[in-house]
Amino acid sequence: MITPCLGKGLAMFVSEGKNFFLEGQAYFIGDFHADKDNGFTKHAHDHYEVIVCIAGGFEENCDGKIYRLSKGQFRFVRWTDVHELKALKEKNTLRTIAIEREFFESIVQSFKQNVLNEAFTHYCLTESKFKDYMKKTEVLIHDNSINKEKLLEHIMIDLLIEVLSYKTCDQNIPFWLEDAYEKMKVQENHIVGLKRFIELSGKTQEYLSRQMKRYYGQTPADYMNELRLKSVVTALVTTNQSIEEIAYAYGYNNLSYFNRVFKKRYSMPPRAYREKSNYFVNFEYMLKK
Repeated sequence: MITPCLGKGLAMFVSEGKNFFLEGQAYFIGDFHADKDNGFTKHAHDHYEVIVCIAGGFEENCDGKIYRLSKGQFRFVRWTDVHELKALKEKNTLRTIAIEREFFESIVQSFKQNVLNEAFTHYCLTESKFKDYMKKTEVLIHDNSINKEKLLEHIMIDLLIEVLSYKTCDQNIPFWLEDAYEKMKVQENHIVGLKRFIELSGKTQEYLSRQMKRYYGQTPADYMNELRLKSVVTALVTTNQSIEEIAYAYGYNNLSYFNRVFKKRYSMPPRAYREKSNYFVNFEYMLKK
């Protein structure tokens, strides 16, 4: 397992949190603080990581590929990756969750392999999602009265769902497209669907489709399905509504089509997903001892 590797000046780099993988514990969470030009030197490890920048900024070199992480941006790191990080600003903080391989793989087993392959790049959390992440990880660090492994599963699933529905961090996306893309995340917009997306973009359907493919690697219809399915998943595991009611509420008027697109995305029908996932996605349940 990893031993922290410090850059210039030991006194300028502080680690807060638990020791790596205490006996009987399958994860580690801690905040790493670094002044400018300090950080982790090149290292490898035998576990997965999720790194989230919570202050300042970092430059990561992972197997020769450069990522820049600023506040609210995150990366899943494979257990096979070799990487190093350098702090870019005067004060910088990285919140790291390291997870033993078997435990991580058990959490993500319900996701298709192509989704997991897409996860290991650079993603952005919206302001509300970042606040939610901070609140839940603070509970994970400080509250010993809860089932922490269940809460950790919930946090990981949250981030993977973000990967499904949100963009990679590309600063060259045209403003009009990024603005419309973000507004479509509002439930009342993505339930309406493509018509609302075209209205918000102010472009023709053909031009919108070309730019979506160029910058986000998907069609507007694919994006609508991802947003709707994300809302569907939340409803499946947090409400007692029937599957038929949920499908209709989120714009799926054909139940056969809904079941088909859901199974294609999650490798199981919605009823099976609800039965499998409800035990850890319901945050209120996880806060019980």
